[in-house]
Amino acid sequence: MQRRKWIYIALVVASLILAIRFYTTPYMRIARAQRDAFDAMFKRYSNAIAARDYATAYSIGDQEFQKTLSESDFAAEQESLEAAWGRLESSSTESFKVDGQGEPMEWRAKLRELRRYQNGTLHLLYEFHFEDGRLQLFGFRLVD
Repeated sequence: MQRRKWIYIALVVASLILAIRFYTTPYMRIARAQRDAFDAMFKRYSNAIAARDYATAYSIGDQEFQKTLSESDFAAEQESLEAAWGRLESSSTESFKVDGQGEPMEWRAKLRELRRYQNGTLHLLYEFHFEDGRLQLFGFRLVD
């Protein structure tokens, strides 16, 4: 009788695991595809910053971002970072989170970047949204 009870519990647990996997797998695949898309877009952005191609980096920003910050102010911000910290030597992603909410799903990503300059390191936090059929930079800020 004791053995039958454990078999029953194991079957219930296995059924729950299969049900959860069945329900979440499509969303996990979509989330993975969105994560890959955000990752590729951020690589384009960071490569443009490293190459001092601020116009390309700025073009990744969404309309709200561009209304808030002009292209010349964006370039001036990037140049002031190099003036204060020296030449940008490298950048790397410290953390990266993609999530979707609502119906239809609205995808967003938050990314924390470590920038290594000649004279020190900075941490920046970025937020990206999927809007108008493309990935766009929503905003960024320096963090501790």
